[in-house]
Formats: sequence, C-alpha cells, structure tokens
Amino acid sequence: MRKSFLFLSIAGLIAWLPPAAALATDIEEKWLVGVGLGSSHLGTEEDPGSEEGARIKETGAGGNIVAGYGFGPVFAMRASVGGTRHETERDGDGVNFGNFGLEFLGVFRDLETFRPYLMGGVGYFSLKTSEGAFDFETTGGGLIGGGGFYYFFSDLFALDVGLRLDFIQWETAKATLTFEDGSSAEVALPISEEGTAAEIRVAASWWIDFS
Repeated sequence: MRKSFLFLSIAGLIAWLPPAAALATDIEEKWLVGVGLGSSHLGTEEDPGSEEGARIKETGAGGNIVAGYGFGPVFAMRASVGGTRHETERDGDGVNFGNFGLEFLGVFRDLETFRPYLMGGVGYFSLKTSEGAFDFETTGGGLIGGGGFYYFFSDLFALDVGLRLDFIQWETAKATLTFEDGSSAEVALPISEEGTAAEIRVAASWWIDFS
C-alpha cells in the first residue's frame, strides 16, 4: 500500500510539472549539490550479520545528500550519502541501512528542461542495530545501477527523481559490547552473503557555475 502511494505520488508530481521552457540547462563544468528524501526496499528478510536472524521490514524511509560535477554536456559524476530506517519484528528495535555511492551519470537531452539519465557505479553499505549493551553492524561493498530524470525549473535549480538499485556483497559482521565504565570489546567476523536494495529518491538539486 505504501509503495503504491509513493508511485502514485511521483506520477502526480510528473503530471503537475509545467511545460518545458527555453532554459540553458547545460551541466558542463557545473557543481552539483542536492538534498532529498527516499524510500528504500531491502531484498532481505533477515539481518545477514545476526545469528538470531532478526526479520527486517522490507520498506523504510530516510534521506540523502549528493555532491557532484558535470564533466561534459551529458556526463556527470556524483557522490551520494544516504540512510533509511527499517523496523524489525521486535517491538522498539530497528535497523539503519546506510549507503555511500560513487555514481556516474549519462544525462540525455542536452539543453532541454526535462533531462532523463542512466547511472552506474560502486557503493559501500551498512546495516546497524542495537540490543541492550550490544551494537551490531554488517558492512559490504557492491555495484549500483539505475536511472531517473532532472527537471530544470531554472538554469540553477532542478528536481531530481530517480530509482537506484544496489547489488550488495555483505563481507563483515561486527558486534560491539559497551561496558558501564565506557570501555568496549569488539568482535568482527567475515561473512559472505548477497543482498539487494532499491531506493526511490526525490531531491532538490542545484547546478552551480563558479566560473
């Protein structure tokens, strides 16, 4: 139900956008800064680093920030940092899904107001949760793919709507016990688990020319 509402909201947003105007929407030699909201869907039912296998709710919500640069009329690179919160079957417990990605974009329709793009890249991902004095973290790298569009309201400001797919290889599970005196003990174990995640993003983006 929540996913259907999100898709309908995005469809309504696209329909609401005004007709394209003549703007100089080139991205070449411009710096990108963006901030937005996201809804992520994890393709795993259990925390891969948990021996008890705490079941994770697939859909969560959060935010992200991006910074990047346009190297040419149709090519850009951006770094993205984001996180979403996913509840579990245990009351009061939740899992934080964090991600850092280096994304390479091919942006079509140079100088047009509506500019779709495809992207690919690499990322680093984490699942974090706490239980009493214990903190658990699972980390790993992976590949990124996806696409979306920029809609330019001016030469400077654009709306970014995108779908990102993460293909994750979980590599390390770590448990940290914090004692009452503030000291801690940590155990880290190698694991080999595959996972996936999908994130829908809606962000405000600024393409800034400092020259």
